Amino acid sequence: SSRSAWRDERLGPVLVVLWAATVMFVLQSAFFLAALPGLTWHIQRYLMYVVPLFAIALVGGFSLGLLRWRRLAVTSAVLAVALAFAPPARNAFEEAGQFAIVARVHAILGTSAGISLALWAVAVGCTVVAVSRIRSIKLAWVLVPLTFGTLLVQSQQMWSFRAHAASVLRAPYPDDLQWLDHASSEPVAVLVGTANTQYNDVTRLFNRTVQSQVLPYASVKGRAVSGRVCRWRVDPVGVLGIDGGCAPDPHRFYLEDDFARFTFYGQHVAADRPGLARVVSTPRTGPSRLLAVVSILCPPRPLATGFDGAGREAARRRLCPGSAVAAGLWLDQPGTLELRFRGGARTAKIVINTPRTIPPRVSTTFRIAIPAASSATNAFLRFPIEWTGVPPETPDLIGARVVQGDHSTELLY
Repeated sequence: SSRSAWRDERLGPVLVVLWAATVMFVLQSAFFLAALPGLTWHIQRYLMYVVPLFAIALVGGFSLGLLRWRRLAVTSAVLAVALAFAPPARNAFEEAGQFAIVARVHAILGTSAGISLALWAVAVGCTVVAVSRIRSIKLAWVLVPLTFGTLLVQSQQMWSFRAHAASVLRAPYPDDLQWLDHASSEPVAVLVGTANTQYNDVTRLFNRTVQSQVLPYASVKGRAVSGRVCRWRVDPVGVLGIDGGCAPDPHRFYLEDDFARFTFYGQHVAADRPGLARVVSTPRTGPSRLLAVVSILCPPRPLATGFDGAGREAARRRLCPGSAVAAGLWLDQPGTLELRFRGGARTAKIVINTPRTIPPRVSTTFRIAIPAASSATNAFLRFPIEWTGVPPETPDLIGARVVQGDHSTELLY
């Protein structure tokens, strides 16, 4: 802008507010993003705070005859050159404006992300410069349809992308999102062992019967836990205790933990969604009592599908961060824990007292004697593994059960 524009009593205040807001916006955004480790993208929707001010200054400067077309042309050229070096969008959801324009121009011309943005900037800049030289045309008459056309292109592209993304992200959930409420009106507690899943929030949103989340005293992995949280503990014979103001003796549990499998004495599976979660109820004749908790290496389901910066669907994969199979058992009488593995692509080893071999591509069962629990003793077992990776390249735990005489209890689900 020229000095006369800054001195103009009508446009000058607009320019002061515009540049003050722009500087504050850049500084605040940089400070905010720098405090978020691992964040590699910017959040474009916040540009709504300053972009309208630019539009007002542009129209005002043109209507007052203070807009110099040469400076406007130089500014447009510099902006186009800068955009030519812009990296591809890193998050299609947060960088929707950039992603939508690039996707549409690339579909027509096959150009890269930077060149696509530069071409769009040249087209818009040339239009504005041309209009600024034709005094008989009001800039607002061109700026409004130009803005509307840009938003229309972006919206058309994002509508298609978001509709597909919504269907993909919705797929892991059951058709009936209120399946807990429809199964029973009895309150249910979310019982977490080692990891809080990303499905938990959706389940609690659609089901009013979810009254509380019960976590162990140890830290858990996964999503941050929100809402009312209590802590669970277990005594030497398996009796479950709840601290923190929740119902002290719940008898209905929602089990969704990807890495922990809970089994109660006398439990009844009230509702089950394989690959997602299950609801179990325990006898009301006494406190809920755990038979076993098994910590597994890999969840049976893959991670929820995500999208890269170009809007491409990421391949589904399983997450196997564990370094050991672990189990806590509270048995009334001595028994045997059986762990069954499907071998991977090559021979692997697991430490069960001593290193044991898991041959490739075949099923192998290990048996471990378990004493009866008492007020003084109970069984906490940990079996370190000597491999890394994910099935089928590595061994997969496909079965775990407790055998007591002629009776057996499956511990995986």
